[in-house]
Amino acid sequence: MHQRRDVVTAAGTQVGPAGFEIGGVHVGLRVVGHQWAECPLPQSYGEFALLGGSDLSLTLRAEPYDGPLPPPVFRSGVRWSLHLIDGAMVVITYAGALGAYQALVYQPESRRADVHLQSLAFGDRPYTVDIPLMQILYVMMQDRVPSALMHGCAIVADGTGLAFIGESGAGKSTLSQLWIDSGLGTVLCDDRIIFRQSEGGYRLHGTPWHGDVPSVSSCAPALDRVFLIKHGSANGISRLSRADVVASLMRCIFPPWWDAHGMSGILGFLDRLVAQVPCYELSFVPTADAPRFVLDNLDA
Repeated sequence: MHQRRDVVTAAGTQVGPAGFEIGGVHVGLRVVGHQWAECPLPQSYGEFALLGGSDLSLTLRAEPYDGPLPPPVFRSGVRWSLHLIDGAMVVITYAGALGAYQALVYQPESRRADVHLQSLAFGDRPYTVDIPLMQILYVMMQDRVPSALMHGCAIVADGTGLAFIGESGAGKSTLSQLWIDSGLGTVLCDDRIIFRQSEGGYRLHGTPWHGDVPSVSSCAPALDRVFLIKHGSANGISRLSRADVVASLMRCIFPPWWDAHGMSGILGFLDRLVAQVPCYELSFVPTADAPRFVLDNLDA
């Protein structure tokens, strides 16, 4: 567990950690512009709290974004859009017909980011940080920490780091709950996990961005095995070709679609990872014996 210090407002209210670390990125945190009654970050960030950050200075502002907004360079459906303004990257999230919800302003050169929490469409009250904003910010910073944000669940069992990767509906949360019930491993996160390159190999990180299973952990074991998961009629593990593994991982990654150089970097990162870390396809039945089956077949 990281050593923690809280953010304290001018009124003396403790509202959250003074910083946090996710996937090897150290973030220093400030909150301004409001007498916060509670932290605008979800409670799950508490597991990742630390004294401060050196990679990024993040400010949460209780005010709407009122800067310029040129046409987007990328749009993710109706959920968010990305705009480039004088070297800054501005992300706007949307709440359906109500329009703009929150805004992220990231300045890569100065390593600063601001999140504007108050939306004119929602009145005066600031809202909890929109989770996609923090995930997008992490993806924007991947050039500083070679890594990949994945759709997956992460387990550590007897010191072995196991990643189970799958698209929505593949069984990530189901499998995570089975590991908890079995007592055979610790869940780092059931929905969003990070592969990070480290000296001599790769490490596996949980994140605060969990799904149906709220258990998260900041421990970062070595990444020992990767499983591409699917529901099946019986438990089974099989090898896949390197090309098939990379293609499957690309379907489950959060890539920087707006950045050709970043996309090339992600492909190279995954290719190197697959060459070093054993990868399998796991078909599983959602019953209590699935975790034990995995542990008994780690060298299949």
